[in-house]
Amino acid sequence: MDDWNGRLLEAYDALIAGLNSVKDFAVEQIPIVLQQLLAWEFTINLIGFVCAIVLLIIFTGVVLWGCKYCVEEGEPPVIPIILLVSSFIYIPIGYWINNTIVWLKILIAPKVFLIEYLSELVK
Repeated sequence: MDDWNGRLLEAYDALIAGLNSVKDFAVEQIPIVLQQLLAWEFTINLIGFVCAIVLLIIFTGVVLWGCKYCVEEGEPPVIPIILLVSSFIYIPIGYWINNTIVWLKILIAPKVFLIEYLSELVK
């Protein structure tokens, strides 16, 4: 019986030592992981923001070129105006607003972003 108690105490001590080393590792690595998560999310959302602005500029340029072409030909610029309205409303605005909020949130209040990110993970 004492032999079993000795083995159980050895196993218990080994388990506690392993858990302490895992805890120490986690405590050391969590700040690095959080910093990398913030950098990743910031970069991805900033790239999306820049892409949305570029698309907005391209669509606006195409529509203005279409309007200029219609005016030179003497036709009413109905189609380019419709394209302009749709490009401003449908394509970049939702994407732009979402990405603007996220990367600005990371820049201004990273703790708020982390709290929201963790709450989404828990859901």
